[in-house]
Amino acid sequence: MSIIAEVHEWLKSFTSLPAVNLTFVNALPSVGMGYNTMPNNDSKISTFNNFLYKIESYFHPDLIGIACNTLSVLLSQTKFYCNFREKVVEIVETGIQHFVKYQQTVSKRYVVILGTKTTIESNIHREKLIDFGIPSQLIISQSCPLLASAIEFDFMSQQTKRIIKDCVKSAVKNIKRKDSK
Repeated sequence: MSIIAEVHEWLKSFTSLPAVNLTFVNALPSVGMGYNTMPNNDSKISTFNNFLYKIESYFHPDLIGIACNTLSVLLSQTKFYCNFREKVVEIVETGIQHFVKYQQTVSKRYVVILGTKTTIESNIHREKLIDFGIPSQLIISQSCPLLASAIEFDFMSQQTKRIIKDCVKSAVKNIKRKDSK
């Protein structure tokens, strides 16, 4: 919701744009069951593909923005994406551009990627960062089980903060040069 609110505010700054209708739709398949608790990637892809087709049939959007890394890494594997590629914008590419832009202003800083198991196992962030010239030894990827569910339940909870702290500790253990940023 915070992302859609930011997009709404940003769009208001363009006085020459025609009216834009923004619709937020949560892709969570059911309460208590997210994509990261599904048994395999095929189930995740199938569920997400069905969701995208329903969005298309109900709303007929001009553009669909995917503001979730997990769903973004699954997107290209859906039939929907094959048929409607020009209608979808995902968050991975935007995140990579921000990483690269920041990394170019500093030297020898580590990039630490915290994500769901699905996101980290896809290796998409790592591969794209390497394609942009970020040395692989400066990229630390850390899976954070249960974090997505904790954030969905209460992003400010003590449980969420503890999971983040534990994931950061695990990631930092993989940093070779302890004097690095």
